[in-house]
Formats: sequence, structure tokens, C-alpha cells
Amino acid sequence: METLTLNEAVGKKEKIVGNIQTLNYECPVCRSNYSWGQNKILKCNKCETVFIPYINQKIYDKAYTQKYIDYKESALNDELQKIRWENILKNAPKRYKNHLGDCDSLRLLDYGCGSGAFIEKAPELWDAWGTDINEHSIEYCWNNGLQTLELHDAFKATWDVVTMFDVLEHLPNMGVLNEIHSSLHKDGLLIIATPNLTKDTNLNEWRHFRPQGEHTFCFSKKSIEYLACLYGFTIIDINDNESTVRPPAGNISTYVLKKD
Repeated sequence: METLTLNEAVGKKEKIVGNIQTLNYECPVCRSNYSWGQNKILKCNKCETVFIPYINQKIYDKAYTQKYIDYKESALNDELQKIRWENILKNAPKRYKNHLGDCDSLRLLDYGCGSGAFIEKAPELWDAWGTDINEHSIEYCWNNGLQTLELHDAFKATWDVVTMFDVLEHLPNMGVLNEIHSSLHKDGLLIIATPNLTKDTNLNEWRHFRPQGEHTFCFSKKSIEYLACLYGFTIIDINDNESTVRPPAGNISTYVLKKD
């Protein structure tokens, strides 16, 4: 079986005919080989990550930002941000004291901040900033008095905590985790919330499976463990609290990773 790099495999995809069932290349999460199935979906046999070739990128434009602005006004958003701040970050200085130390103020970057729904709820202890690939999101947050940074400036600063809520599955690759690792102070924390792919998940019926260029990865808990190890992090906490307020989506896992 031929083994290809990611770029080679994506290029070769256009030449695949219907009777070819598999194509192997290096998994970007655990570095083993993916299998390419009948639906042209890549799944790693080792770490269980599912990957949709990143060919037609989702356009993150003003209309996409508006979707999150509308969502911010919903009761569901209030419940979601309450879970994120109270269950994860409100007690973080005490819960993760060995990692964050004794601080009067903690610097936090929300990577993929969207409409700023998360950072605008920040308690006084947190000096919360946002950044996003979508320039319209940054403009909206800035116009509403929220602290934002252009993407190219976000990792020039040093952070105590970086959050990625509903972001990891959108990325074309995992390279940004290197930048996050470098920008975190010693023992800093990376908090990731992403849909949790299980062995019982039916991709054809799963709301989080969006192969038209929006969701490029589907992660299991096992694949996040591999990802953390590969990029210099250790998982110190996992919870599924968001699943309780996000039906019919459900299956959202939140991971707290410590910089090694």
C-alpha cells in the first residue's frame, strides 16, 4: 500500500476512482497511517481520528460571524458560558494552583472567539482577550468594547490560559498548537472543547460531521490524548458538562491540558 504525506494524499484524491477503497498516508495526529474508506473519509486505525481532506475551505465571512452574534442572544448561550466559566475557569486558580500559581490577574486568550460571547463574561480576575481567523469577528468584538488581537499578533504575548471552544475541529492542521505551546508560560493551560467521536457514533447522522470544509477533524478522547502528547501537553482534567446543555448535538468533551 502506498504511503503519502498529507499534501500528496489531498492532491491524489482527485484521481481516485470509485473501485479504489483505501489510501494510506501519515496521520497528522499520531503519525501512523490513515485508511481512506468508501466515503473518501480518512480514519486513523491507531488514534481513531477521522479527517476530511481540506480542499474546499469554509468561508469565514460576515455572514458566518452573524450566526454567532444571533446565537449570543440565546438562553442556550447563557447556560453554555456559565458552564465554561463556573465549572472550568472560576475555580481554576485554586484547582490548578500548582500550574497557575498565586496571581491577582490571569491572562487568557480565547482562540476562535467568534462573537466574543465567552470573553465578555470574564470575571474580574481574568484579563481576557480574543482572536479569530475571521476579521469580521475581530471587528465586531472590538466595536463592542472587547479586547481582541489580530491573529498574527496573538502569540507574540504570553498567556496563562488559552481556550479553544468549538475550534479544533475546524482547523486544516494542528500546527497552531505549536504556537500556543510557545506562548503559554511554564505550566500554562490549554482548554479545548470539541465534539467527542465514540465507537458508536454514526457519522451520517452526527450533527458535528460537516465534511463540506467546515469540520475537518472528528476527535475521540483517544485521539486527543495522542495530540496532547505530540505537541507537548499533558491532559489533567476531562469533563462532558457541555453535553448537558447542547442537545441534540451532545457529545462535547472539554479537556484541560498542561504545558509540559
